[in-house]
Amino acid sequence: MSAQHTRAPWVAHQLKSQTGIYDESGNRIASALYVADARLIAAAPELLEALQSMVKVLGGGGPVTQAARAAIAKATGGAA
Repeated sequence: MSAQHTRAPWVAHQLKSQTGIYDESGNRIASALYVADARLIAAAPELLEALQSMVKVLGGGGPVTQAARAAIAKATGGAA
């Protein structure tokens, strides 16, 4: 199963009482109460890609790879 999400890059912009996460077209894709949360959400596509690349390079079943696979599965709703 392939994860479908709004195309990256995403950026976080602080508004009055909330922070919005926007795609490259300026469409709001999410809101967050805290700026730190919005920044983490905005970085999600790049973080997922980095983890997937890391797993390909490292392979194996060590603790770091297992943690990366678990995070990928959590993000994609499936197996890594």
